[in-house]
Amino acid sequence: MQVPAPYLGWIEQAAQQTGVPPELLAAQEQVESGFSPSAVSPAGAIGIAQFLPSTAAELGVNPWDPRSSIFGQARYLRQLHDQFGNWTQALEAYNVGPAGNLSAAAGYAAEIENLAQGLAAQFSGGVPTVAGSGPSGGGGRCTSTGWVDQPCGPLDPGCALGNWWGALSCAVSGQLHRLGAGLEVVLGLALLAGGGLVLIGLTLPRTELGQTGLKLARTVAEVAA
Repeated sequence: MQVPAPYLGWIEQAAQQTGVPPELLAAQEQVESGFSPSAVSPAGAIGIAQFLPSTAAELGVNPWDPRSSIFGQARYLRQLHDQFGNWTQALEAYNVGPAGNLSAAAGYAAEIENLAQGLAAQFSGGVPTVAGSGPSGGGGRCTSTGWVDQPCGPLDPGCALGNWWGALSCAVSGQLHRLGAGLEVVLGLALLAGGGLVLIGLTLPRTELGQTGLKLARTVAEVAA
């Protein structure tokens, strides 16, 4: 399933503003309306994100406008996540209302979360899929909510090791993504290198190597600044 091109940018922007995974927004729109901005449910829900008129009014959303709906959907899902503490219950509340019977929407949430796992790669902000190793097959994967193990047999240490490494890699990549890690890693390495050069310069201050180290350290500090 592919997200229609006109909506990709809006979904990414809304996700960046609210912290809602973009693949979750896209999967929800697929389930709610099939990405149709003119969809109307028998209950009167309108548009790509299927807002009831009363909810749309509370959020300041024009439910017929896909851009307004996508940004409103992200804000509303963020509010529900903050209220309930996890995306599963936030999705259930979106479906039945915050005061509704959340267990009645368990299948709805599961469908969206399953769809979302296959959508992360379509977004520049999504955590890429990381295949697990090992002969058992099934394929572990890194999703927006964490690592999903591949099935392992009881006598398959290679598969278990693959899941362990995949979980570690997924956790690290997720943290780096949330921190905007490219800049932090480069800056950290630069500062580490600069510290090493300063140490050389202070240890051997009268040698050519020490003087060169201090000069390079100053250069690194200027670049890092």
